[in-house]
Amino acid sequence: MQIMTILVPTDFSELSNEAVDYAFSMAKRVGAKMVFIHTLEWPDHPDEMTPMSDEGYAFMKDRSNALLHDLVEQAEKEGLEASAELADGVPFVEIIQAARKNKADLIVMGTHGRTGLSHLMMGSQAERVVRQSPCPVLTVKSPQHASPSA
Repeated sequence: MQIMTILVPTDFSELSNEAVDYAFSMAKRVGAKMVFIHTLEWPDHPDEMTPMSDEGYAFMKDRSNALLHDLVEQAEKEGLEASAELADGVPFVEIIQAARKNKADLIVMGTHGRTGLSHLMMGSQAERVVRQSPCPVLTVKSPQHASPSA
């Protein structure tokens, strides 16, 4: 399997940054294009006519676009081809759609590695992506949830 395009979902958290770093390393090794995606999930969105809602959304959109732009610039400085997408909606749905649209060969994303009640309460976007992805998914687990080495 040749890896030409790596889709890298990010929420800009420390865990996502670890997955981004891993994706950078892999993309450099195989010469793959990187596509970064961030999803704005706007739960409990008040009435669309509410000025505060519009201002908050506009701020989040501008900030997310700036952070995505920084990732693209970082990739280009490393000699990689890169692009970015900002989506609105449910993260796992948008990630699956972006994988199809960009003909991704691999998705690299972080996962918190939660189990038990916290997994049931929080759900897992990564798990949903793994189950429905049109391509292989590499999940980068949070170090705090990694198994101790023997």
